[in-house]
Amino acid sequence: MPTIRTETELHTAILELEKQQKEEGKIVKAHLMAAYESIQPLNLIKSTLQGVIASSELKEQLLASGVGMAAGYLTRAIVVGKSDNPARKLLGMALMFGVTDLAAKNPDAIKSIGKGLWNFIQNTLTSDEESPEEVSGVNPEAAPEENPEAASEESPTEAPIEEPALLVT
Repeated sequence: MPTIRTETELHTAILELEKQQKEEGKIVKAHLMAAYESIQPLNLIKSTLQGVIASSELKEQLLASGVGMAAGYLTRAIVVGKSDNPARKLLGMALMFGVTDLAAKNPDAIKSIGKGLWNFIQNTLTSDEESPEEVSGVNPEAAPEENPEAASEESPTEAPIEEPALLVT
């Protein structure tokens, strides 16, 4: 800052410093408000959850645990049912914990089994919806004189139905 020699220079310098102080005060207030907002409990929870949601590894672990717990509960419900027998309840509880632990520790196997079941269900549903008559327009069970394609085939055996393979990824 240059040397102030006159009263007008002093007055001008004071005005400049006051202006600078107001600007810096606004900046400090904005930083203070941002810090205050970031430490509020709701915002802390939001930021934590955003970090959790962004983590794909945590999502996979939660999904594996959820599937394991559901499989364990389902096993227990099947074994115990509506029984009041304490031995059966104890067996159901032990199986529930065992299946839950097994499913949670082997999520890849559970995924591959689930994908295989899903593919099997999809293939079963699509094969029920589309009969061979609808696809080719010819009834394969018709007599050879009614079905010219059946007469020209060398063997009357049908092609084997392929079972969906379990996908291991």
